[in-house]
Amino acid sequence: MKPFEISIVINGLTEKATISICTKENIMTFEMVDGTSKSYFTDDFFQGLGELRTDFPHIKFLCKGSKLNVYPSSMASQMSKGLVAYEVQMGTPADSDRIVHTFDYEEKDICATIQEQREFRKRWMASLNK
Repeated sequence: MKPFEISIVINGLTEKATISICTKENIMTFEMVDGTSKSYFTDDFFQGLGELRTDFPHIKFLCKGSKLNVYPSSMASQMSKGLVAYEVQMGTPADSDRIVHTFDYEEKDICATIQEQREFRKRWMASLNK
């Protein structure tokens, strides 16, 4: 298991948590300092983070994978199992300079749900066709 230490916010207080992944067995485990833990079986860790956020809506996850304008392409998802994604801007195509790591620290533009990210991605894709 490869651990990623992340920051989370609960009731306005920031604390550390760990997300451990096993790419061979497609397991992601979330562990909080208070002992709370939950495991997910997923072949896409970005999507697994989305499930985690759904299961813990009272927690703000301070990582790139929770940022509104971050989402993996199909190819990036398949090749990295969701460990990398693109941080995009309206009207600007994604390129290799925009690749970010899902569990890297981020505190700006954090959204509550993966559905919000999916909706942003649709708007971003439409902005490329103008």
